[in-house]
Amino acid sequence: MTDLFYAVLPLYLTYGMTAEEFWHCNPRMYKVYRRAYVMKKQAQNEEMYVNGIYTLKAVEVVVTNIVNALFSKSKKEPLKYFDKPLDIWNEKTEEQKAEDEERKNEINLERAKASLRALERNYKARRG
Repeated sequence: MTDLFYAVLPLYLTYGMTAEEFWHCNPRMYKVYRRAYVMKKQAQNEEMYVNGIYTLKAVEVVVTNIVNALFSKSKKEPLKYFDKPLDIWNEKTEEQKAEDEERKNEINLERAKASLRALERNYKARRG
């Protein structure tokens, strides 16, 4: 049995558990340390993903602006980098929520108008 504990000890050390905790703590703590380790790795992965988005946007801005400056016949507005950090938590102000709701309502209204026009065309086509 001791060999098994020595075999898994390095794993739990990577989870952040000390050797003292490994040998003397409540066995339920093993799951807690593992879950905390997984959550930490997920957070790091998300951070790297967002970092990649920022990097990709920076490259896009530079390349697009250079290509437009060198090869575009018309003067185009230069592409700009983000004005503010990305809202990765989707925490919106009441004003932003109201704007989103207004946009959704406008989209729904346009869809309803398009459906009505299609029904009218259909009706006219059948009548004559």
